[in-house]
Amino acid sequence: RGIFSWGYNFNEQYNIPKEAKESKIFKIVKCGGYHNIVVTEKGIFSWGNNLHGEHDIPEEVKTSKEFKKVKCGLHHSIAVTERGIFSWGSNYYGQCNIPQEVKESKKFKIVKCGYSHVVAVTEKGIFAWGCNDYGQCDIPEEVKKSKEFKIVKCGEYH
Repeated sequence: RGIFSWGYNFNEQYNIPKEAKESKIFKIVKCGGYHNIVVTEKGIFSWGNNLHGEHDIPEEVKTSKEFKKVKCGLHHSIAVTERGIFSWGSNYYGQCNIPQEVKESKKFKIVKCGYSHVVAVTEKGIFAWGCNDYGQCDIPEEVKKSKEFKIVKCGEYH
């Protein structure tokens, strides 16, 4: 029992923090491009690449008691807790610049990370931010008008 990692270890993806390894309850496990995140009964932990601040989990997130969603992109991560929505890691394309309207939301239905962008569905609608080199943040008007979203997925550039 426990948590294990295998495969390509170029960016220290195998170096699971000791406290995470010793945990008994694994609530959320996510993999980014070169980093990993786990939420256990002991807290939230990150390992792997840290060249872009992937391990710089905000204090508001570290001290949270309830993790609703945690997602990873290539070099960034996002978490929704009882305190709100937070992002850390690479902000090269603005993927950590959470729009004010999203920050003010109370209900996060869906949050997904693409390569360097984020899509969120809240009670206020659907939002996208970050890299838009291929139109991945240009949400079509007919999609914006929709009131119900069952599934939202992100790829590298879509």
